Amino acid sequence: MSLPFHLVFAQIETKFYLIVLQHEHTPSINISTEVTRSRHCPHIRELFNQQIIDYQILHRVKFYHLPCKKDPNLICFHDNEIFMCLCTKEKNANCFHFDFNMTYNCMGWNDCQNEGKCFQDNPTCPTKTMCVCQECFYGIKCQFSKKQFGLSLDVILGYKILPHIGITEQSIYVIISIVLATVMLIGGLISGILCIWTFQSKSCLKAEKQICMLNKTAWLDVSANYDPISPITVKLTIPMECRSQSIHGVRYLWRETPCQFKEVAVYSTADSNLPAPPFIYFF
Repeated sequence: MSLPFHLVFAQIETKFYLIVLQHEHTPSINISTEVTRSRHCPHIRELFNQQIIDYQILHRVKFYHLPCKKDPNLICFHDNEIFMCLCTKEKNANCFHFDFNMTYNCMGWNDCQNEGKCFQDNPTCPTKTMCVCQECFYGIKCQFSKKQFGLSLDVILGYKILPHIGITEQSIYVIISIVLATVMLIGGLISGILCIWTFQSKSCLKAEKQICMLNKTAWLDVSANYDPISPITVKLTIPMECRSQSIHGVRYLWRETPCQFKEVAVYSTADSNLPAPPFIYFF
């Protein structure tokens, strides 16, 4: 269903543009137009001095014909209060009442979120509605926000994802992003499974417990009977890093060790930070 009209204004924020003007209504016609600077309807602040602007509306409206006479390219202007004026071919101002405080809420049936404006195709019996979102919001109902994100994929590619079509028919940027995200997801899952499997190995856990038990129990008598003049000779074989290795030396230090026993630590001959005898004995 079409609605008869003679004028079509486009509002971009607080600016108005006269995009269609037809003196006689044509029921069936395709109109193609553009929003250009030449179709802009300026505010009277851009046309009059402050003295005229400060006049009362009934006094000020008497001067509304002057801009049309001064500027032959001017097609319209407004006062953002009551009147929208068109410049006629005779260079006169044809002014009419205009609603500058219109609320875009679809007659109270606004389904837009985050303070989005709702537009409908018919003021009395609408069949289609559309939401115009505020800055930093997007989506059919303005339900998505960009404020919590930096450079995430949903913000960067949100406008490139076409609805109601398959993945293979999407743009190359969307397909590449899906492939990369899938590869990273699979790689992360494999890495996590391998890490869990490694640290859950029973042989490694058993070897670590054996080392701690030897450090805690096997050296208790040694530290109690230690004589600096006659170093004690002890040789044990313990599992280390899941493999059996021989102990080459015993070092007596009162320091923290990885296990609960705090008096004896075991070192190999490759240790470069060893104290002088008799605190170390090699086999």
